[in-house]
Amino acid sequence: MICATARRHAGQAATALREAGQTVASVEATSGGFLSAALQSVPRASRYFTGGVCIYSAVASKALLPRDVRKQLGTPEHNYASGSNYVESKKTFTLALARHYHQKFGVDWVVAESGAAEAKGLPRRLQEAGAFTAVSVVGPDGPGADRPRKA
Repeated sequence: MICATARRHAGQAATALREAGQTVASVEATSGGFLSAALQSVPRASRYFTGGVCIYSAVASKALLPRDVRKQLGTPEHNYASGSNYVESKKTFTLALARHYHQKFGVDWVVAESGAAEAKGLPRRLQEAGAFTAVSVVGPDGPGADRPRKA
C-alpha cells in the first residue's frame, strides 16, 4: 500500500509529465520498487510511466546490465574501502544506470536511486556513511540534466 504522502507526490509528478507529454522510468535499488509502485498508483499511469528496474544485488546487476555499464561502477575493493568511497560509488551507480536506462527505455526522464537504509547494517568501515540516498535524474537535455545527489 502506498502512503498518502507518496501518492500525493506521485500525483504531482504524473500531472506535470502528462501536461508536458513526457514519460519517465525508474531504476531502483534501496527503495526496492517503491518509486515504481508510487508512480503506478496514479490512475492512467501508462500515459507517463514506462516501467522500472530494481537492481538490488550483484546478481541482478550481472543479469540486467551490460558489461560496459558494470565496468563504470568501479571495483568492490575501492567502493567498499571507506564510507566516503561507498557514498561516491552509489552516486556513480545511479548516474550510470540513469544514463543507460534513459537510452534503453527511450523515455524523457529516468530517476535512479541507491543508498543505505541503515548504517548499523553496513560493515563497520562503511558505517561513517550513515543512512543515505543517492539519486540521479537524466532528462531530455542530455548530460547537463544529470544530477547525482546525496540526500
